[in-house]
Parts: sequence; C-alpha cells; structure tokens
Amino acid sequence: MFRLYHSNDLDVLKGIMLALMREQPPSPLAREAILVQSQGMAHWLKLQLADGLGIAAQVDFPLPSSYVWTVFNQLKPELPERSHFDKQAMAWKLMRLLPVLVSDPEHGDLFAPVKHYLEHDEQGIKCYQLAHKIADVFDQYLVYRPDWLLAWERGDDKVDDTDVSSQPWQPHLWRALVADSKVLGNSLDHRARLLEQLSDLVGQHPERLASMPKRLFVFGLAALPGSYWQVLNAISDHIDVHFFLLNPCRNFWGDIVDDRRQARILRQQPKAAEYLERGNPLLASWGRLGRDFLTLVHDGAEDGRVTDVEAWVDPAATGLTMLKQVQADILELFDRQALAYGEEALTHSQFKQVVAANDTSVQFVAGHSALREVQRLHDQLLAWLSADATLHPRDIVVMVPDIDLYAPYIDAVFASAPEGQRIPWAIADQSMVSENPLLDSVISLMGLADSRLLLTDVQDWLDVAAIRRRFDIDESELDTLRDWFERAQIRWGLDGNHRQQLGLPNFEQNSWRKGLRQLLLGLMLPDINSTSGEATHWQGDWPVSAVEGNAAELLGKLLSFVDALENWQHFFSQSHNVDEWLSALPRLLNDLYLPDLDDTMTLQRVRDAIERWRQELADAAYDGDLPAAVIKTWFNEQLGQQGGWQRFLTGPVNFCTLMPMRSIPFKIVCMLGMNDQDYPRQVTPIGFDLMVSGKSRRGDRSRRDDDRYLFLEALCSAQEKLYISYRGRDSRENSELQPSVLVSELIDYICDGFCLADCTDLPARKSREQMHNWLIEELPLQPFSSAVYQPTHPRSVMSHHPLWAAVANVGAQTVDANRAAQAFLTAPLNIPVDLDTRTVAWKDIKEALLKPSAFFLRRRLKADLNLYWQEHTNEEPFNLDGLERYKLRNQLVDQALAGHDANVFEFTEQQQALGHLPVNNIGQVHGEGLVDDVAELIEALQSHLAAPAESRSLSIECEALIPNVGLSTTTIEGELQQVFAGRLLHYRVGDIRGSHLLSLWLDLVFIVACDDGSDAGSTITGADIFGYSKKLLEHHVRAPSHADAVAYVQQCLALYWQHWCEPSDQLPDILWTLLKNDEEKHDKIIVEQLNRDIGEFAQIESQRCLPDLPRQLLDDELRASWLDKWQWLMSPIQAHDTSADSDSGFDKNGGDL
Repeated sequence: MFRLYHSNDLDVLKGIMLALMREQPPSPLAREAILVQSQGMAHWLKLQLADGLGIAAQVDFPLPSSYVWTVFNQLKPELPERSHFDKQAMAWKLMRLLPVLVSDPEHGDLFAPVKHYLEHDEQGIKCYQLAHKIADVFDQYLVYRPDWLLAWERGDDKVDDTDVSSQPWQPHLWRALVADSKVLGNSLDHRARLLEQLSDLVGQHPERLASMPKRLFVFGLAALPGSYWQVLNAISDHIDVHFFLLNPCRNFWGDIVDDRRQARILRQQPKAAEYLERGNPLLASWGRLGRDFLTLVHDGAEDGRVTDVEAWVDPAATGLTMLKQVQADILELFDRQALAYGEEALTHSQFKQVVAANDTSVQFVAGHSALREVQRLHDQLLAWLSADATLHPRDIVVMVPDIDLYAPYIDAVFASAPEGQRIPWAIADQSMVSENPLLDSVISLMGLADSRLLLTDVQDWLDVAAIRRRFDIDESELDTLRDWFERAQIRWGLDGNHRQQLGLPNFEQNSWRKGLRQLLLGLMLPDINSTSGEATHWQGDWPVSAVEGNAAELLGKLLSFVDALENWQHFFSQSHNVDEWLSALPRLLNDLYLPDLDDTMTLQRVRDAIERWRQELADAAYDGDLPAAVIKTWFNEQLGQQGGWQRFLTGPVNFCTLMPMRSIPFKIVCMLGMNDQDYPRQVTPIGFDLMVSGKSRRGDRSRRDDDRYLFLEALCSAQEKLYISYRGRDSRENSELQPSVLVSELIDYICDGFCLADCTDLPARKSREQMHNWLIEELPLQPFSSAVYQPTHPRSVMSHHPLWAAVANVGAQTVDANRAAQAFLTAPLNIPVDLDTRTVAWKDIKEALLKPSAFFLRRRLKADLNLYWQEHTNEEPFNLDGLERYKLRNQLVDQALAGHDANVFEFTEQQQALGHLPVNNIGQVHGEGLVDDVAELIEALQSHLAAPAESRSLSIECEALIPNVGLSTTTIEGELQQVFAGRLLHYRVGDIRGSHLLSLWLDLVFIVACDDGSDAGSTITGADIFGYSKKLLEHHVRAPSHADAVAYVQQCLALYWQHWCEPSDQLPDILWTLLKNDEEKHDKIIVEQLNRDIGEFAQIESQRCLPDLPRQLLDDELRASWLDKWQWLMSPIQAHDTSADSDSGFDKNGGDL
C-alpha cells in the first residue's frame, strides 16, 4: 500500500501520522521507521511524537540514501554494510588510478585534459581534489543517471540526454573503476545495477523484507530522486508506505510556467501562448522543485498503486493578515498581481486588497551590514515578546544562508544585551571547526608544512586551553608572552632555513629562533657591559631585556612549545605512507594537547575521523605516500561539516541555516542575509559534469531551485509573522543595494496586489510607491543614531539598548541640532576621602597641568578611554612610521649622551637584530638617515653637558585651598635632575610645542621655589630646551625670582586640587599657539587644530570632557575670556624668554612628532 497525503499545514500531516500510530500501534518490540531529510526534522518529530503519544521510542529516522541501501541489503544479504561505490571509497580508488591512467600510452589521448590538469602537482593536492570531484559526479550519476553507468559498463559510450564526446575519458574511467573493484574483491553491485534488478529481487525474495518495519512513514521530504521513488514504489506491496507531502497548493500545479520560462517557450513557439498558464507567480517562480516532483509522482502513479489523501486547511473567511492572504493566494493558485497591469489600474487601486496600517505580518528591513541586521532583529524580538505574553522564544526561528558568517554577530549582540533584556538563543548548523577553537587548532597544525608560523597563528594556538595545559602555561601568563613577543619583535618564520624552505629569502630577523635567543640573552647578559661601557651582544644577537627572575621558567615552557612546533613542522614537510600517518596523527594529539573532560570529547571526534579515514583507505586499498596538504584537506572536510543540530528546537530562539525541510511551523519566521548574490546561493557547476551540459530530467536537483523552494516553504510555514532583512545600503558609500531576487519578487507581488486604506483612489503606480515605502524600513548606519530612538518609519521599533541610548544622547525630549552637547559633569566631585593631602609628588602636579582631562579620567574616575588593543603585525618592518622613527632617534640621542658614540654600522646592526629596522641595505639606509638626523642635536647637547649633572631631592611646603576640605598645608616633593652648570636642560627629537615649554617652565619654577638661598653653589640661572625637526630648534628662559616661583607653585597646587574634582579646560599647546600669534589669526588656528588627526582637540579625553570647547574658542568673546583665564599659566614663559629669536625654536601651529 502506498498512500500520499497532501496538506498545506505540517501540523495536520503530523496529526494524521500520530493518529495512524495511535490507532494501529506496532507490537511492543517492533520498530517504526520515519524517513526524513535532515536531523532537524527528526528532532522535531521526536518532540511531537513524545508530546502526542506520551513516549517516542523504538523509532528510527533514516535518511533516504541510507534507507534505500538498507532495502538493497535486505534483498541481497551478500551486499556489504557500506557500498564499495560510495563517494569516499571511489575517491581514494580514483586517486590511485588517475596517475596510472593518464600515463598509459594506450589511452593517453582520452585522458589528455586530465593529464594537463595534473601537471606540476608535486604535492598531489590536485590529484586528490580531482579524484573527489569525479567521485562526486559519479555519485550523482548513480542516483540520477543510473542508465548511463550501466551502458558504459556494457561498453556503450553513447548515452541519452548528453554528448559524451566532450568528456570521452569518463566511460573509460568508470570501467577502470569497476575493474579495479573487481580485482580488490569488492562487490560490484552498486545502486545503478541494484535498481535495475529491483523488481526481480522484490518478486523473487519478498520474505527478505519481513525483518524491516512493516510500515514506512516518509515525512518532511519536498522531493525525491526518481530512483528512490522507484524503490518506495517497489516495496509498497510488502511495506506500507505513508508519504506525507507538504503541498503549498490544493490545485494541480504541475503545468504552471513562470514568466522567464514562458518567454523562452514563446520565442521558440509563438503560438503556444494560449496553452501556458502562470497561476500564482510566486509559486511558478519558486516551486519548480516541488512541481517536478508532483509531476514525477503523478506519472508514476498511473498503475494505481499510489492513493492520494487530501487534508487541506482552508484560510479564515475574514480578518486575514497580509501574510495569510499571500499564503491563501498560493493555496488557491490565485494571481493577485495580474490586475495591476490591467486598464483600470491607470485610474484607481480599488481592485487591490486593503491592508491595515497596523499589519506587521510581513516586514522587510534594509540595513548596511550583517551586524546591523542582527541588532535590529534583537530590538524587534524584544518588541514582539513584550507585546505578546503568549509568545515564547521557542516560537521564533531565524534562518540565514550562511550561519558561520552570522554566528559572531549573533553572539556579540545577544550576549552583550543588558540584564532584563536577555533573550535566550541557540545557534545550530555551525561548522564544527568554526565553532570549536580546539578543532580549528588541530586543522591549522596539520598545515604546519606550508605555514609561515605567523605570530598571530602561534598566539591563537596558545589561546587553546588544552595546548596550554600540555606545556603548563597558565592563561594569566599569556599577556606576559605577548609582551615578550612585542619586545623581541617576533613576526614570522621559525628561522632562516624555514623561510628558505618556503621559497623565501634566508634571513633570521624577526624570526622565532632569533627572538627567543635574544630573550634568553637578555636574561643572562646586561644591556651594557659594566667594564667597557659598550652594548653587549653575542654572535649577532643583542639582548632583549624582558625576562626577569622567575619568569625564566615561563620562557622555558615557551621554548618547549616552539621546539614541538619545529619537530612537527619537519614531519609535515615530508610525504609519508599511510601507516606512518595513521600512527603519527594520534601522536600529534598527545604531544600538543592535554585535554580536560570537554576537550577529551572534542579530540575524540578527531580520533573517530582518523578511524574513518583508516577504513576508507582500507576499502580502497590505498597504500601510497601522501603529503600533508592532502591530509589537512581531508580532515578539514570531515571536521568542518555542520554540527550543533542538537541545539535546534531546544527552547530558545532558533538560529539555523536555510536547509531542506526547515519548513517546521513557527509562529514567527525570520530570514536574514537575503542579499542579491547571496541567496539563492551560487554553486559553480563542475565543468566536466555531463548532467550540467546535457538535457535535464525531472527530479534533477539544482542548488538554486532548492533555495527557491526553501524560500517558498519558509513563507508557508510562518504562522503569524514573516520578517525578512537584507543588506540594502553600502556601508561606505550608502549606495542602494538590491535584495535577493526572491525578496524582490515577493515585494513586487505585495505592492501590486495590496494597498493602504487611504490609497484606493490613487492609480496603481502611485499606490504601489506608497505601499513600497510603507513596507520596507531602512535602518540608519549606526545603532546609536538618534533615528533609532526616535523612529520615523511607521513600522519601525524603538531600540532598547541603554549603552547606545547613552551614546546617542537622547535624554532630551526634542533633538536640536544647534544645542550644546550634554555636559560631562553637572557638578564638581568631592576630593576622595582616601587621598593623602599632606604630601604630593611634583610629577603628579605636572601631569594634572599638562593633560588635565586625561588626569581627571584616569586618576579621579579610574577610567581609561584609550583602547588597549595590542595589534600584532605579522610582517617584518619595511619602512618606519613617524612614531618608530621618533623612538629610534630618541634612543640614539640617549646613547650618545650616555657616552656611546653614534656608530652607524653598529647601530644599524643592533636595530636590525632587534627587528626595528628593515633587513639588508634598506636598513642601512634608514640607519644612516637616523644618525644624520640627530647629529646636530647631539652636538648641541654635548656642549651643554660638559659640566657634571646635579642631582638631589627637593621639597617645599605650600598652602592651598582644597575643595570640600579647606585651607591646608601640603608638602610638595620632587627630584633635581638634568641640571648642568646651573642650567636646566630638556631635549626632544621633534618639534617644541606649548606643553614641552610648560613642562620645562614648571620644573624650573619648582627648583627655584625649593631653593631658599642656603646653598649658594646650587643657584639655577635658567633653562634650555632643544628639539630637532628638519633643523635644530632651541628655546631659552631665565629663572624667575624666588618669591615669584613660590607664588606660581602655590597657584599650580590649587589648580591641582581642582583637577581632582572636575576636568579643567586649559590646553597648553593651543594656549601657547594663540598667545604667540596675532588675534586675527586665532580663528584660523582653531580651525586647523580641529581638522588635525593628532592634537589636543583630537584626544579622546578632551572630546569626552570638553565637547563644547572648540565651538567656544571660535567665538571671539568666549576665546578672549578663556585666554584671560589661563594666561597666568603661560605668560611667565614669554616674560622670561631669553631666546635670540623667540619664534625660532617653536612650531606656532603645534607640530607633530
């Protein structure tokens, strides 16, 4: 008996199946079989069976291919458990046969294209990939073209529906494959031959089917290959087959034709128009897969063996939402769109179905990126769940074309939601490798042969807990290791020989061995030899002072890890036979991993894959040598398969890939990533696939047709709402991007067939535009845009995220573009109770005066707005940026002032060894340029350093008013440094800006204030600062009087206490620049400072604490008030300036380094 149940509701089909099981239960020990197409459908059915029958036991859920082979196994008991012609077995046999066949002179011409492709394949990866592609094509032939393979075995190369002459090697290769299987003693009964013998086998041995379940339920399959349908038909006389087909249309729709195919037919047969019917355009365009299967079923049911049972669910007579109307149109094969192109459409839209303004059953959202799509979805889910108390997270499914692409965004958005707005979620169908860092590390370690051992790769391996445990490295020690890597300038490559093996120049700089040797040298040797006073180095290695004390043990662990990597890199760089690989791979896991309980289960997957590989090779009798590239590719395919289907339907919001028969009914169906080019998904056809180049047959599968039918199933399975989002705008240029053609077709159908209540009297084109604008919501680029919190689109929802709300600054009821930014502080804070007000370090006062906003944030609020994102580069230096050049110049000056001459050769050798300069002559050129740059500055400084440096502790007691405390006496402590012959000396290898002059002046004033005249020999006369930027810069100031210095220090101390309560708005660089220039230039200076990427306005602390200051300084009156307020800080520098040319040593615009 074969019964085919039709319904447009999967719940109805499920109810019929449950009724059959309830009314005709099997015996207690008998098993039931339900044929499904995916594990997700099997999981849903288990839940439904348990809910409907009270228990779900003794039920098998085989996939179609495995069930068909089980039937053949029952009918022919001598068959192996797995076919010797399955895809993997054929692939390894072909990999062994192809090199032999292409070199055979007898058939050389036939295999000429294959031979040409396999040229220059030293690693064998081309042969491996080609063998698997051919095996995949032959596997498709076994299912969809069994007659071709049988004809080829008989020696008949010409077959129906294709031209074999374009690929004449395929018949010969198939015969060689069959002959090889015969030599190996394999069973030659593949699916094509068994299908040919099927009717005879069933007729001769019906009793052999008795051990199988007495009935078979086929549930959730949208289509079946014709060969599988024949098997079900053949066994239906002995096994009751109940086929439950989700059919979107109650009428026969096997003959409807979409517009594209209709146009193609009319070009060839212009008189065929009256015989072509479009029916519903959505069904015609998306339903080819189901249409072909229905036609195949009806053609095969002419013998009367198949009985149709219909169980349609009629839509409600009134009150249908737009979604239900579209579903009803498909059910009734009604074309609502056709009237939009009639004559009456020019004058009105009364023929259109009116949609309520609050109808949200179908929503389209256009964003700028996948992240914005997920952020908008989260807001929408919160709105739905808060508005409907009966809606639960398990009632919502979110489907995307590529779950691996969206998984990071989903985790980021849903995991970062604040407390009270957390929505439970689960991601299914992720690739096991992308989901599990441990598996990903196994695959990447298998690629050590051609790995450059990049710094980031090694850091990623050290992030895996099982690897750290093997080498006894604690997670807390990773920051120390990263700091060592940065100091040692490790970039890539094990050593020079490793780089040479990769076909790159042999040099040691920035390699792992070079960096680790220099870290060891830094542990054992000082930077400077105490006897000679020269820099210490050994055999071209220079010490890197990073490892100290007990950290040496950690360095030893790191060396052990790198040694292990080197050992396995040598092993993987050579080809090995199968036995060596099978013994080495488990050893790799033991050498590099020490798993805990969870990791043990993960590594067991790898060991299971190794066993499967062993079995595949044994079945194919493959015993040749294999390179590491082939091993990595095979394991990447095996471990990279989709997993996590167990998380499907577990209670939270379900995120999954658009897969066959994901048409399980949900109240809300969401589809993200419906972009043009991304869906329907593109699959490049195999060039030598004769099915692609030949004539198609009913039942042939196409990825694009599958995706179109999946979209139709998703539309029909949505019970209450359908939510679709796509990338509608370019994130850089904001140009419009088109959605998937399927989304466009649905939008066109809705806009042509539906209209808003106030648009019925408008022409169809006008009402379509209104409907289009109402239907699609365009998102702003950023989640903190004010438009997100004050939406203007009638169908948008307000965001709930408090962080973005704070960033958007939406506290006010109205948004005024000209209003001032919200104040950073509404009132000054109190002095911290634990702050010691009796003693203050002078360097702290300097920090507060030089960088007031940063001081307040870091010291008072203990907040740092700078992102400590240490981005490690994987390339050795090729050029020097401004900051690197500044550091090296500064180092040269420091060495010269310490008594070490700036020897170009030695400096270049040292910096190249330490990884700071490019290799070879380029580094020499840079080294010479750096030495030349600082030569004049060093000469000027050395003339001032002839006298010995003075050094002693300084202190002074000052009274100042402390907010919330009162008048208090504080001791200020500091150090006398950089004083030579009564002159304070500062220097830098860049421009001299206002903050540098203020720093010099503050030190000078403090020294004078602390000098009470008791030590006559210590009197300081002034201060000098030298700089260099394309020329020597210098500035000189004389010392103030003792009384003036004390008064100035007291003012600084009072300002220091204020900085603990609120951020101050003095900016020394800008203040000095304005004081040094005429008033008519002030506006231009402020604008230039605003446009600079580096400067006081650009500092993140100033932007956060002083957002209104730039606007205020552009106002003449406010700027004058600001200058009067802070003039006391910088004007003494001008008054005591003794430079020959007061402008010569200063960049008036506040130059960069």
